[in-house]
Amino acid sequence: MVASEVRNLAQRSAQAAKDVAGLIGNSSAQVKSGVELVNRTGGSLHAIVESIHQVSAIVAEIAETAGEQATGIEEVRQALHNLDEMTQQNSALVEENAATAKALDVQSVGMTERVAVFKLGQAKSADAPPLEQAA
Repeated sequence: MVASEVRNLAQRSAQAAKDVAGLIGNSSAQVKSGVELVNRTGGSLHAIVESIHQVSAIVAEIAETAGEQATGIEEVRQALHNLDEMTQQNSALVEENAATAKALDVQSVGMTERVAVFKLGQAKSADAPPLEQAA
């Protein structure tokens, strides 16, 4: 009976040893798989960091370009403002010219009326002296 208990105990010990060996093998495989996942994760994180650096460089370039565009837009705005001022000045000059032309027209009509009072006659004969000499 003791021998059978010892045999039973030996068989259970052997089975336990096999189970422990299986668990150790399984754990080792899982650890190996975990190490591979950690290595892949590290590679992915490295790629992410590089992508972030690239995005950062692109954003800096966009910011610089936006600054240049803002400067260009300000220059265009100033040029348009100057053109607006010149247009207003030209409009005022056109109005002045129109008023002056109207005044000249009125003066021309007045001069025509004043000159119409004078009657200019033509010399009746060829012997008559020109008007300039007659005076």
